[in-house]
Amino acid sequence: MEKHGLEDEKLLQVSIGIPAYNEEGTIGEMLGRILAQRLKNLLIKEILVVSESADHTNEIVEKISNQDARVRLVKSEKRLGLSGALNLFIRKATSPILVIIDADTFLEPDTVENLVKPLAFEDGVGGTSGQKVPITRSPIVRAFWELHHEFCCVTPNVQ
Repeated sequence: MEKHGLEDEKLLQVSIGIPAYNEEGTIGEMLGRILAQRLKNLLIKEILVVSESADHTNEIVEKISNQDARVRLVKSEKRLGLSGALNLFIRKATSPILVIIDADTFLEPDTVENLVKPLAFEDGVGGTSGQKVPITRSPIVRAFWELHHEFCCVTPNVQ
């Protein structure tokens, strides 16, 4: 596996893919949080929103893309579902490192850097993932995510 190190102080180039289906309520804030990431060793080269939306998601993405050329809307010709959207992102992405983020995820300011850092600095790392933390006060939602976290802790990691 090719390492993506920092030789000659070059920044790691990252393509971010966001599969979106009717995410008008979250896509604007989500893109804003990506564009506001604190980056030391990375360059977010492009942010591709792969959309099959019937709501105002596409218009919101296009408005943001007019303000930042890194943001691009990729419309699929037919309904592909999540795996099809991910495959389309992989075909369109131009960076050596790909990051996939759900459209309803609100990132902390250093999330992208922390996700990518092990790929550059640790031998044998070919992929990373993050843990979602609910921001709702609903006890049912919190219980679901706590159960999800516990399940992930007892299930062996893929090596």
